[in-house]
Amino acid sequence: MVEQADHVFVFQRTPNFSIPSRNGPLEAEYEQWWKSNYAEYRRQILETRSGYMPKNSKNISAMDVTPEERQAEFEKSWQIGGLSFQGTFNDLFFNKESNNEAAEFVRNKIRETVKNPEVVEALVPQNYPFATKRLCVDNNYFQTFNRDNVTLVDLRNGSIDEITSNGIRIQEKTYEVNDIVFATGFDAMTGALLKIDIRGRSGKTLQDKWGEGPRTYLGLMMADFPNL
Repeated sequence: MVEQADHVFVFQRTPNFSIPSRNGPLEAEYEQWWKSNYAEYRRQILETRSGYMPKNSKNISAMDVTPEERQAEFEKSWQIGGLSFQGTFNDLFFNKESNNEAAEFVRNKIRETVKNPEVVEALVPQNYPFATKRLCVDNNYFQTFNRDNVTLVDLRNGSIDEITSNGIRIQEKTYEVNDIVFATGFDAMTGALLKIDIRGRSGKTLQDKWGEGPRTYLGLMMADFPNL
């Protein structure tokens, strides 16, 4: 979007932790390893809490290693990218001290990336533990704020008062825009699935299956829907 628009205003209510996605083509050797080890990998996944295994995962506390070793492991996970960062050590969700270490590592990455100190402080999450809001992955999200055609508007300094005919008004200032992309209020994941008339065994619909809320097993697999 920022590469196409003349200017982009990002209206941010709460900053979030985000990890680089590192998306890219699979190396042939890595792909072959996966295909040769499906059974063993599936067996190991069944013994995990989350249903997936991070590439760089240590079954120890983040506080059981030296500060230098801890930073090295976080850096390794950062370079791998993706949600597996939160599995670098086994206690990031259970040990406040370990969680603080992960949080500060990511905060420092934001500080290293974004050039404007005021924008940095607006982007750095401070008031909640790491990954207790769903962790994000991104493609150069923080680098975006170094562009001349991107402006961060911190809504903690004043909330949106109204959407006008030509923009967004906050107190006495109106940000004139041609288009607005809303990033809140949508029904993620289930919204798209429930709009389709998906039927499983005996004609049971997904809407009926999830009538009291979605229930799945190790991902999106669920009983009575063999191909979903």
